[in-house]
Amino acid sequence: MGAVAMLLAVGPTRAAVPGCSKTGFTAEGYDTDQQGKALGAAIFAWTKRVAASSLGDRFADWNRAQQKSVDCRKTGIYYTCTISAQPCP
Repeated sequence: MGAVAMLLAVGPTRAAVPGCSKTGFTAEGYDTDQQGKALGAAIFAWTKRVAASSLGDRFADWNRAQQKSVDCRKTGIYYTCTISAQPCP
């Protein structure tokens, strides 16, 4: 079976959003047979990574993040999603 990929970039095109972190964070969710679950796992991992950083919980909300990038790929029956974004308060 071939590979299927989805790339989604969402958010403003400017380099920095006032109040947001200047550093982006990346996380991955994988090994599931449903793309939505892989994406959910990636968002969960991203949130935990940001919360554990010096930025803390206040920045750990994917919905407020800027410069979002989502890349989901299917290999066989499994999906892997890699996401990155700039955390914002």
